[in-house]
Amino acid sequence: MSNVRLLMVLLIAAAALFTEANAQGRYSIVGTTNDIVVMELPMDLKINVGDRFYVMRRKGVEELTLAIARVETFKGKFCRLRLTEKIMKDPPREGDYLVPYDPVKYTPWGDSFDTSEPAPAKPQPQPAFLEEQPSASRVGFLVAFFSGFGLSNFDGEEMYGVKSGFSQSSYIPLGGQFFVQAGQFHIGAEVNYAVAPFTFETENSSGRALWEDELEQLQFGALARFNFTQTPAKPYLRAGAGVYTGNFTRKFSDQYKKDFKNEFGVDLKDEKVNLDTNFGFNLGAGVAYRNGFIEFVYHFVERSYEETSTDQAGKEVKETVRVGADNWAVQVGVQFPL
Repeated sequence: MSNVRLLMVLLIAAAALFTEANAQGRYSIVGTTNDIVVMELPMDLKINVGDRFYVMRRKGVEELTLAIARVETFKGKFCRLRLTEKIMKDPPREGDYLVPYDPVKYTPWGDSFDTSEPAPAKPQPQPAFLEEQPSASRVGFLVAFFSGFGLSNFDGEEMYGVKSGFSQSSYIPLGGQFFVQAGQFHIGAEVNYAVAPFTFETENSSGRALWEDELEQLQFGALARFNFTQTPAKPYLRAGAGVYTGNFTRKFSDQYKKDFKNEFGVDLKDEKVNLDTNFGFNLGAGVAYRNGFIEFVYHFVERSYEETSTDQAGKEVKETVRVGADNWAVQVGVQFPL
């Protein structure tokens, strides 16, 4: 029975020591990183954001004060504190403990301990737009969709070989882009379709419509973009090259068809010309802001088709008819990283 009594005495003593420790308000540190310490929320003390604690370490029978920490946030049953004033060079570690900051009731260094309010910690400047600063080696993907407003800048011969300057036509581009992005460089592809084609109307001297010419445009090819910065607002240059395709259609007005039949006795039908697929390139500049962008792009392209005729000797002659079909557009779109 003596052993049992001895064990009970030891348990009672341990409980007394534990109770005494809790009464003194010492709370163990369960984790540390840089200027952060973490403790488990105490059961006997209500704490709030901004409360301060001494960071303590026991060395033999002495207690050393390492720093002063301020409560920063709570997560589950844990509390995170940030060091606001370092008193000793040694950083906190697991096994150290926290004591509520109260210089009136508790002064670890006696009367010589400085009980004045600690100076507020200077906020450390954070890197601007950290989430927008990928490293040069980081590779990502970007997809974009756009529409806008454009205008032709055609010149040269008309489709039927009549030397004439074009009146200009507006059009509506609609398309998409896909990029592989590495740092400030974007390499990818673009598809651009004129959903409202270039349209040119021909009238007689009295102002009556004779026919309407429509030129379709579908462009697809490679596209590169260089961003000048890696901030949320990114001015950039763009350059692309690829093929331009689309047909030419001449639609005669109903009145002109009627007049033509009355004069020649023949029904006049709309005409469609299959144009060649031509190579072209484009240059532009723009500004992207987070998930949106606006850009100006100029397309350098020449459209052509082959026309067959018969000369005076009755010999078949093939001729390539060309149209300088430059055009430009202002495009507005959205972009999403993948």
